[in-house]
Amino acid sequence: MDYRVDDRKTGSTPPVLRASAYYWLASAVVSGVLPAIMSFVQPSNFSLDAFSIGLLHILTALECWAALRLLRGGRWARYILTVVAVLSLAGLAALNDVLIIVGLILTVAGAVLMWLPGSSTYIQGSRSSAG
Repeated sequence: MDYRVDDRKTGSTPPVLRASAYYWLASAVVSGVLPAIMSFVQPSNFSLDAFSIGLLHILTALECWAALRLLRGGRWARYILTVVAVLSLAGLAALNDVLIIVGLILTVAGAVLMWLPGSSTYIQGSRSSAG
């Protein structure tokens, strides 16, 4: 007999998936918002041009939006965030900045948590109950 509580029926997101979304949101702040702010505060240390800042804001907004959709069990949001994590890992060669390292750690933590069995069960259940 299975005595687990069905989180979809109670309306609560599993803690592991909630933690994943919080890690993703923190990663967006550390990797997207802070570098843009610091490029204005200390232009000599962070040289981002207008195009880079615009692209950074768009990607940060996409990451935040996908993280919030992940809380609702969005299967596609998990795929988008997985692609973001893989692209972030591609930048491993640029581990010369504390913000990059912290952002990468938060990204990897969020990615791992969203693929754990508790998260997967919730996301698969959300898909089947929506259809």
